Amino acid sequence: MFKVPIQTEQKEYAIKLEQEISDLRKQQNYQDRDTWFKNNSNTNGFLGEVLFADYFHLPRPILLNEKDNGYDFETNGLKIDVKTNNYTGQNLDLIINPKDLNKESNYFYLIQIINDEAFFWGGITKQEFIEINEPQDYGYGIKHKVNCEKLKDLNGL
Repeated sequence: MFKVPIQTEQKEYAIKLEQEISDLRKQQNYQDRDTWFKNNSNTNGFLGEVLFADYFHLPRPILLNEKDNGYDFETNGLKIDVKTNNYTGQNLDLIINPKDLNKESNYFYLIQIINDEAFFWGGITKQEFIEINEPQDYGYGIKHKVNCEKLKDLNGL
């Protein structure tokens, strides 16, 4: 795990993406918008993607007028789904919705955002996640989790 400071410009870029997605929601009537525009604020998720792109020198995310394919970045044979969390308690977990296990991604990466710092916890292949995850009922449906201590550094990007 390592941490990096979050820059104001990175936050502004994530907010811009959130505003674009809000505008797109108003303009189009997607039958499955509840699944790929899950809630009213994707800003933390977008911020995690911006931080990931900047750190690993990948192109920043842009909003496309197409369906979510289940991953945020494709590089070196990996289809990476960045998961962003702002949980501040003990025992941080990488939590995946069952529907995300059926998407095209083959690697999950966890970034935790606390105030103006991003903690890059690492990642895990989808196959490894499937083999070691612990299903958990959070009162609003089953989720799959792996403790962040099981995540590995992503080297070689």
